[in-house]
Amino acid sequence: MLEPEIGLVGRDATAALVESLIDRKPRYPLPVLVAFGPGGSGKTTLLDHVRRRCEPSVPLARVDLDETGSKSCRDVLDAAHNQLRQYYHPQFGRLRMPRYGLARAVLGARPPAEADPLRAARELISRDARTLPTVTDALSSAAEASTPTQWLGRLMRPLGRSLVTLTTVLPGWLRWMAGYRQAAVLRWYEREAGRELLGMSPGCKVDAVISQLWHLADSEDRRDRLTVDRFLVAAFLADIEAAYRGARHRKVNCVLLLDGADLLSPIELNLFPVDRPVAPAPPTDVLELLAEARLRHPDLPLLVIATKQSTADIEDIPLPHELASEDGGEPSPVDIARAVYWGWRNRFERFRRPDSACLPIRLRPFTRDETGQFLTQWTQRRAGTVERPALVSELHEVTHGHPLAVRLAIKVVDRRYARDRVVPPVRSVFAQLVPNPEAEGADRTETVGEYLMLRFLQRFRDSDLSQRTLTRQLLARLAAPRKLDVQTIRLLVPDRDADEIWTSLSTYSFVTLSQDCAQLEFHPLLRDLLAEELLRTNGNPDFTHDQVHRALRDHYARLGKHSDRLYHCLALGDVRAVALYLAPRIAQWHGRWAAELEEIAAAPYRSDVEVAPLKAGLGWLKGPRLRRVEDLVRATWRLRSRTGTAWRGGELFHDVLDGYRSLNADDDPSVARQLARYRALVHASQDGKPATPLPQLPEYCTGGGKHPYPRVWPPRYAIRKSVAVLSVVLLVLYGAVYVRHVLVHCDRDGPLAVGTVAGTLFDDSQVLSNMDGECVGVTGAAGTFLADESTANDDDREVAELTRLIKEQNDLVLKEAGRAGGRPYVSIVVATMLSSTERPKRDLSAGVNELRGAYLAQRDWNRFGTSTIQRGFLIRLLPANFGGDSEHAEHTAEQIRRLADADPTVIAVSGMGQTRDATVRAAELLGTATGGWTGIPMMGSAPSGNTFSGKPYFFRVAPTNARQAQVAIEWAVTARPFRGRQPFLVYNPTDRYSRELKEDYQRELEKEQRKPVPELRAGIEKPYEAGTTGTASTLHTRVREICEENPPDLPGPMIVYSGRANELPTLLDELSRSSCRDEAIILGGDDLSQLETAGFRDLAGREDYASERLFFTTFGPTKQGWEERGEGRLEPGVDRFFSDHLAVEREQRQRGGPAFRSGPNGHVMLSYDAVHLLLIAAERARTDARGVPDRHQVYQSLRETTGPRTYSGVTGKVDFGAPDRALGRGGANPQDKLVVVQEVMKQDGRLVSSYLTSRGR
Repeated sequence: MLEPEIGLVGRDATAALVESLIDRKPRYPLPVLVAFGPGGSGKTTLLDHVRRRCEPSVPLARVDLDETGSKSCRDVLDAAHNQLRQYYHPQFGRLRMPRYGLARAVLGARPPAEADPLRAARELISRDARTLPTVTDALSSAAEASTPTQWLGRLMRPLGRSLVTLTTVLPGWLRWMAGYRQAAVLRWYEREAGRELLGMSPGCKVDAVISQLWHLADSEDRRDRLTVDRFLVAAFLADIEAAYRGARHRKVNCVLLLDGADLLSPIELNLFPVDRPVAPAPPTDVLELLAEARLRHPDLPLLVIATKQSTADIEDIPLPHELASEDGGEPSPVDIARAVYWGWRNRFERFRRPDSACLPIRLRPFTRDETGQFLTQWTQRRAGTVERPALVSELHEVTHGHPLAVRLAIKVVDRRYARDRVVPPVRSVFAQLVPNPEAEGADRTETVGEYLMLRFLQRFRDSDLSQRTLTRQLLARLAAPRKLDVQTIRLLVPDRDADEIWTSLSTYSFVTLSQDCAQLEFHPLLRDLLAEELLRTNGNPDFTHDQVHRALRDHYARLGKHSDRLYHCLALGDVRAVALYLAPRIAQWHGRWAAELEEIAAAPYRSDVEVAPLKAGLGWLKGPRLRRVEDLVRATWRLRSRTGTAWRGGELFHDVLDGYRSLNADDDPSVARQLARYRALVHASQDGKPATPLPQLPEYCTGGGKHPYPRVWPPRYAIRKSVAVLSVVLLVLYGAVYVRHVLVHCDRDGPLAVGTVAGTLFDDSQVLSNMDGECVGVTGAAGTFLADESTANDDDREVAELTRLIKEQNDLVLKEAGRAGGRPYVSIVVATMLSSTERPKRDLSAGVNELRGAYLAQRDWNRFGTSTIQRGFLIRLLPANFGGDSEHAEHTAEQIRRLADADPTVIAVSGMGQTRDATVRAAELLGTATGGWTGIPMMGSAPSGNTFSGKPYFFRVAPTNARQAQVAIEWAVTARPFRGRQPFLVYNPTDRYSRELKEDYQRELEKEQRKPVPELRAGIEKPYEAGTTGTASTLHTRVREICEENPPDLPGPMIVYSGRANELPTLLDELSRSSCRDEAIILGGDDLSQLETAGFRDLAGREDYASERLFFTTFGPTKQGWEERGEGRLEPGVDRFFSDHLAVEREQRQRGGPAFRSGPNGHVMLSYDAVHLLLIAAERARTDARGVPDRHQVYQSLRETTGPRTYSGVTGKVDFGAPDRALGRGGANPQDKLVVVQEVMKQDGRLVSSYLTSRGR
């Protein structure tokens, strides 16, 4: 709180800088001043001073964010708007802010949902208009006064309102009828707001702009809310800019003061979870928006001064080394302010970033002279009674120059001296009650020390007293060492994450980071207060004062840091340890021993530590020199301790001086300097003379000074300009094109994306087609693949998030490739199933898994933001949607062909969906050469169908169905749960995958029958048809038949299920209700890997039945499986995959993202390997370091993936064998590919998959 009579002490350069920025100068950019400092450093005092200095001549608004409820951009600007509109000065006039006033009216008067928004907007504008209605009201009143003209008066009032409404659609040069100010407002809404801020088409009308604003204000999208806030800031600033345009009589800038601007940040400064509802953070930081607007309008006549209690996140402005005053002496505050401004301006004009628009002001502690200056001002202005040099020195040393502590200490000392005529020890005032607590905002029972600590930690203020107590106890521990690092935090707080505490502490203003960012140090005054807190606390018995310092003593002893060890020894009262360390150094005339003693003696003083009689008697055995060293240590400790409250009189100083003299150390130069300083302090403590007068405060720092309004000549009201121009551009053609675009394609960008909509007339290779509500095709945009996003479920939202992550990578790729010397890139189309509109809606796990693996491979290859060696080229991924059940795979394949023809960076296709008739035909379209089309390499991830084998250009990393069935039956023959059972083959004959896999199972079972003693009987086929209303009924019948046909002399039936994961829950339900419920056992195919995508949530409620009864094959081992295969060791590539997957999972959880909701599974690993193998093949095929290979070169490189070029991935080794020239452009299947068998088990109430065995490489 500002002491008005005293003025602003210790901030001369800051006050000079503010003073130089108040008067308006042409082409003179204004910085956004941000004052940083801990609680009590004078931030509010600075703003109080500026306000007192500016009023009443300068238009000023102040918003105290500590006291307001909402911190939203609109509420802050509303408060500033209300204050600025109340300002008046004879020379300046009034500030009218019609643009922001209309914006408030727009956002405060939303029309009903059924109303026409354009008409409601025009009515709102007519109500807001002032000039024309006022004129028509006056004319109509005059006309009604005369009988012959009464009819004209009654006509003029509605006519005036109609004319105002009509002005919204009239050309700009006719809008003068509504008044020049109203015309300018409407013009700004249409030009700046509509076109530049809202992105509307040229020629948009103000009613359309207001309608769009209502739409954005009702949106929950953070980007829309940001757009609205940017609009509010733009309207606010446009009003200020317009008020100065052509107004030469307005000679001062507007001033906006924001106190507590760090509360606009979403960061919650708490070291413990809060037990109260936390107010939601504002969606935007108004200070950041104001800094951002400064880039567009550097000369805007608004000086923003904000205060923050957080750590300064803006680089300081360095002062030039040659800075000096005009006479060559020390630079004056005005010289420093000028140098700081021009340093900021050069940086601002060079970088042009939002952060460069801010000029940081660090409110540092008072120097000793500034402390004395404050004491002098207090004595002169408040009739104080104490002003001595010794008090100044002690005051500065105890308070460490903390402005609030200086002021409160002076008040208490002055009050005690006036009563007792004795100057108390300054440190003892911390235990006194806060003087005038109402004015300070303190409780009546609060001591000075408690209040200072509260101000330091005010961002931790909570209604729950226990949390505040816990925070203080935790900080008391952490403040015990002189400097803090992560290792020490881990020692002091073993039950918390040390890195998390380090990160939190580094954001607080009462903490200073070392230059190497390896250590941090608490504000010295806060350390003193917390040391006292630790001395008297009765908190956790494991962390008392003695236990904390004992642990730190042992810790620093292990590290070999003797000074820190002895500091904590002394805190424990172990004077002898310090003496034993110093005695030989004194004897050897070690030059730093006196300074080391000063540092060690700052340890908290223990008044309860006394020398026991026995120890005192035995002290004679130590030798006289060691006793004298101990006496010196005790005397220095009493004097220098940061918690000692002994009176700093002559006796205390004499004890120290006697200790030095007793050691005959006077000849040591460093000791001699120390003794001279102590003798000066002794003399000062005994001399009652007042302190040496210090220079008076500059006029702009005094409490009573006012900033004068500059002289205006000639007087105001000289020039007024009025310009109204409106460009009307009708886009009928674009409207027609947009209608066609909406009917044929999925419109993601809306009518404002003119370039995208018009581009579809010439190239639609990256535009999604609307087919039965599904968005089918190839795209580089992010979002769901549904025409109606209101029907989106969790899978759709994960798809949208994954495409957003991929787009982020793509944007970085294009940005780097576009700059000079940037790396080239290749494009890979990731084709899979990314939508479903069937009823019931089908699971999208296949598409989710595909995008997960592809994104992880892209992120690993591009390596943005890492220090690892960069690749020679980058990768861009383009998701392609085959539609539900891959029904539109052929359409998408045709679009991929067009895209590959148009874009030479497209070198391959990965994924290829599932094994279905449509995907087989799509593979033929992409691989078969027809006309000018030569084919494109495809790398299938999950498709295991035998039909794909030999297709042109088709490769895959998954084994075939035949290989899968072989491994499954060979394992079942040897597995105890399956031997001796009757197999029943449950399959869907209309599904190519299910039908092929069933045939392969049957073939393997027939081989088993040819053995002398078969372990399994011949399989019995049980077909069903999926995707129909009778699927559940059919499965019920098949389960009943299985239970009845299972031989009674054998164990329960062995169900070999080759269907999809979608129908498995229905099958399990039927089995659990059947007569063989407890004996049936199920062996499924790789499609059941999709269940892992959502953590087996599709089997919710069936955990007990599925556990240890459900087995399935998959194509990638779990991490546990890899460890078993590698005897506890993971290959680097495998370990990196699992680490990257876990890292992305954590990122998504931290930001509440919908992607990566479960751990990795075989399909994710296949997708990862598919993309990685294509990239490695492309890298091998490169012939030019600055170029990328074409599709044919990639194909040739893939065919050579064998022998030493065999690919080792996270799903095993991929070896395509020697190329067969007879196959021409045929692809290849991996040889002896790895197949894994997993068991579904219940753990901790949920289902997980457990690795059992694997076959292959």
